[in-house]
Amino acid sequence: MNKYKLFSALQRLKDIVEAKEFLLVSRIADTAFTRFRKMSFCAMIYFIISAKRRCVQHELDEFFRQKGADSMSRQAFAKGREKIKPEAIRFVNEGIIADFETHDKAIVTLHNHRAFAVDGSLIDLPENDKMRQTFGYTKGSAGSSHCKARAMVALDLFNNICVYGELLSLKFAETTYMHEISDYFSNIDTYENCIFVLDRAYPSLKLFKKLESNNQFYLMRTATSFYKEIVNAPAADQVVTVRKRGEQAEVRVVKFELSSGITEILVTNLPKEFTREELILLYAKRWGIETNYHYMKNVELLECFTGESVTAVLQDFYAGILMLNLAAIACREQADQLECEAKRNPKKYKYKPNNKQIIHDIKTDFVKMLSAKNACSRIFRRFFLLIK
Repeated sequence: MNKYKLFSALQRLKDIVEAKEFLLVSRIADTAFTRFRKMSFCAMIYFIISAKRRCVQHELDEFFRQKGADSMSRQAFAKGREKIKPEAIRFVNEGIIADFETHDKAIVTLHNHRAFAVDGSLIDLPENDKMRQTFGYTKGSAGSSHCKARAMVALDLFNNICVYGELLSLKFAETTYMHEISDYFSNIDTYENCIFVLDRAYPSLKLFKKLESNNQFYLMRTATSFYKEIVNAPAADQVVTVRKRGEQAEVRVVKFELSSGITEILVTNLPKEFTREELILLYAKRWGIETNYHYMKNVELLECFTGESVTAVLQDFYAGILMLNLAAIACREQADQLECEAKRNPKKYKYKPNNKQIIHDIKTDFVKMLSAKNACSRIFRRFFLLIK
């Protein structure tokens, strides 16, 4: 089966960014980007997406060197990016995801259901008054405080694509915002009857009812202080009824023991078609979203923002998710090539794609990749050079 290729994703990205309609809906004012500038609207979008989060001036010099043109100052860049709506980069990411959903013929599912892990994480932000007013802050020891925002991300557990990402004010709680995410997914046909895999902070009767009303499934770990009907369920796999304030719901309870002797409790509304063992393995895959946050913060360097305004922070956040998706598409493609190579030339150890290296290489050769005429171009052959 044909998988969606990195070349196709980059061509889709280029088509979106260079369309005249995209400029018209993405700029803050009608007068923005109407005159010739050293850095055009498209070039500014490309730079934000491919930034390595180092010294901005150094990266600008490197970017223009790839284009064979004179560089610009970081002050001029900072002024120019304020004319672009942050949602523009989110729109590009959504376009690539839609193209992936349409053209990838090897999307992995579980009994024809897509599985998504949703989780939040606190993000360190540049310290200034505007940032604190927009996103909020947390209090530390000795009266100190730190400007932070709450990231909410939904990850396709079997295909490793970030299908949703938002940077929110701290006034939004993860558990209540999950209701908004449920409504968002309910409006996408390809995510119909999807499964949400959630950690123990999320379970509540209210959320159970919300997901069921949207024809969605859930698999959640619960705390030992949760509803007594669930915690005290005697069997390893059984259906119980929970009640609270006149409402009730039937939930399936699955219990299993870890090697440490601790008993974990999962609740779900998935039918018996999904075996107990499958549910345990599916929940174990939830760790993928923790790994995703690791790459977002420590490889993509999300918290090393290339600007100190709210607009810059949101642009960088959406660009970080977009870059992780491009890397995930490249990883799937390279994994197939490594598998074919292993069949031709068996080795003692099985090679797998280096996600960190892939992110670095896409950013380094981003401009050249956009200019490639086809997937067989020299830049892509070099990029997918198999490890020998």
